[in-house]
Amino acid sequence: AHGKISVNDILLEVDGKRVAGMTVEGVRELIVGPSGTPVTIKAESESDGVYVVTLMRSGGSPEPHINVVSREANIRAEEMHAKIDELQGRLSDADEENMRQQKLLTTLSEGVSNSANDLAKANSELDDCQIELAEARGSIKSLSGQVEEANRDLAAAQEALQTAQQE
Repeated sequence: AHGKISVNDILLEVDGKRVAGMTVEGVRELIVGPSGTPVTIKAESESDGVYVVTLMRSGGSPEPHINVVSREANIRAEEMHAKIDELQGRLSDADEENMRQQKLLTTLSEGVSNSANDLAKANSELDDCQIELAEARGSIKSLSGQVEEANRDLAAAQEALQTAQQE
């Protein structure tokens, strides 16, 4: 690293304390201290990646760009907070939609389960009907045999009657 913190670098830690989620004022309080004392900052830049630099505190900087950087940091922090709020809203909406979809899925699953039960019942009733049909076919076959035998007996009786009438 280059020993300087640049605009757009992201501060990660100050003297080993993570600064994620802290306000600009909270980070400032960690950095500011007695003149001549060291402060170790862990940061990340696009060009250097993560780096650690130890700086000596001074009584303050009369350079005007410090205020501009602070203002830019505040604006960026506000933009980031707004984006976080937007993302939390979208996440909440997604959670609600997920719950709605889960309820719908449960309802559909119950419907499928009920349909499966109805189908099983219909199949059982169909099996019963097929058994009854087979029994009815057996009865018809038996009756057909009896009708044929009765027709033979009738034919024989008619023949006997004709023979008796001719004698």
